[in-house]
This record gives sequence, C-alpha cells and structure tokens, in this order.
Amino acid sequence: MTINQTLLCLPIFLLFIFSATTNAQPFSCKSSSKCMSMIDYVSPNDTTILNITSLFGISKNLLSFLGANNLPATTLSSLPIKAKRTIKIPFPCRCANGTGTSDGLPIYKKLKIPLPCSCDEVDGEAVVHYGHIVTAGSSVEGIAKQFDIKEETLLKLNSLAAPGDLKAGAVLDVPLKACKSSISSTSPDYPLLVPNGSYVFTAANCVNCKCDAANNYTLQCEPSQMKSSIWPTCPNTRCGSLFLGNGTSSGCTQTTCAYQGYDNQTISAKLTTVSTCATNSSPSSATKISSQGWRWNFLVAVQLVLLSLHLLQ
Repeated sequence: MTINQTLLCLPIFLLFIFSATTNAQPFSCKSSSKCMSMIDYVSPNDTTILNITSLFGISKNLLSFLGANNLPATTLSSLPIKAKRTIKIPFPCRCANGTGTSDGLPIYKKLKIPLPCSCDEVDGEAVVHYGHIVTAGSSVEGIAKQFDIKEETLLKLNSLAAPGDLKAGAVLDVPLKACKSSISSTSPDYPLLVPNGSYVFTAANCVNCKCDAANNYTLQCEPSQMKSSIWPTCPNTRCGSLFLGNGTSSGCTQTTCAYQGYDNQTISAKLTTVSTCATNSSPSSATKISSQGWRWNFLVAVQLVLLSLHLLQ
C-alpha cells in the first residue's frame, strides 16, 4: 500500500470503527480476564488481505487471520478481497470495569482504536464473542439459526427487549460455541477456544486444531506442516501406537489421540474416548429403512404370486 493509499484509507477505517462502537451496546464483561475475540469488517473498496491486516495491525498474525476466516493456511497475503465482503478480524480482548475492550490492538499510526468484546461465559459455557455487523433484512431468528444459539440468549446478551429492536448496521454480540478439548490448564494456550468453522495453529505452530459442529463440537487437532517458532523441528506426538489426531473405532466407541497442550520442551497428548451411537430410544433411520424395505419386498412378492395365479387360469 502506498502512502497516499494509506492516508485515503485512514478516514474510512476510522469511520468504520466509530460507527461500530456507536452502534454497539457495551459488551458485558464481568470477569477480569483476557481472551481472543472477533469483529466484522466490511471493506468499502477492493483490497487485499495484506492491506486489511495492516490496517488492524495484525499483519504478523496472518495465520490467526486466515484461521478465523477459514481460509487455507497457504493463502497468500496478496489475495484480493472484493468490496463489501465481510471479513472477521481476530484481536485480543481485555475485561475491566464491567466492559471489554480490545487489548492493545488494533493500532493505526500509534492510535489505539477500542473495539467491543467480552470474555464472559454464556449459559455456563466458554464461548468466543463475535462482533457481528447486522446486515439489512436480518432477523434475530435467522442470526440465531446461523450461529446455532438461542434467540433468548441473543436478545438478553445485547439488551434487546424484542426481536423487532434489531437494527441494520448494529454490532451484535454473538457468542460462538467453541469445540470441547482436553487441554491442560498449565498449557500456554489454555483455554484454547476454537469456534465452529475455523481453525488455529498452536504449540509453536506445530499443531493445527479445527472446529466443526459436524464432529459434535469436539476439537480436532493434528500435526501441522508449518515451521515451528521455538523448535528446529516439531516433535512427534503420540499416544502409545497412535500419533496425534489418529484414532480407532470399536462398536459405539471412538478413541482418539487428542492434543493436551505444550511447554518449551514437549507437546502432550492423551487418549480420549467418545460414544458415537444414538442415545434416543426411537428406531434408527437404518432400522426404519430396513423395515420399509422388507414391507416393500413383501408387497412385490404378493403381487407376483397373484399375477402368476391369474396367468395360470
């Protein structure tokens, strides 16, 4: 980006930030803690990933940006981003005095820009608070379904008395459910909160963890192909005969070698077991299909017998 382009982007960037903070209720942040949060950014012009990460002072954290937007880790920072496209910006959050604000970032020309955020649990669960810009035509019901949360939770968290109070352009506090993990509280990356549809690199870039609701919100971690930030080569991580991320299945039980954390010497993992069978008492879809197939075959057989008897007469 040239100096002239940078100067032109400054008013636009500040306009976005000031618009975001004035259209958002202060995010509740009762605890005194730090965490990672995210907020939407809609570029008014065609741009690139490099320009966006530079605007928010996170160009050194490209992998974090790519993971938050579920872009391949091999994506180049020169990738063009079309105007009006919504991009998620990850940033550190600090809770103090009942509200949450961005912790140090973003910084533009030595100017710190406060962003709304939170580190609080929601409905007893650790979540990633996401500042979602409401688009025209959106509804509380639609947003709740999109991000798999309860409507009443969304209303209460944003001090909305009724769904009709939702306004386009407002920054909504959306608590993104994070995948469950077995990370030790002594690990530097604890708690590792990865929301659905995103991934992170951790353990000095040696481990890649992703979250997918289709896997019952269980964190999926495996060795990465990235260069380690502290080791000459990433150490092999295993649980007995299984390497990190590998697993075995037996009946209704799935056992996986799951990531547990790291220190300056090793990466830890342990075997975790989950049940993959349905817990309801109603017949499974496979049983129903089998039963329906049996009835269909029986009817066909009866019809063939009747047709044969008719031909013999």
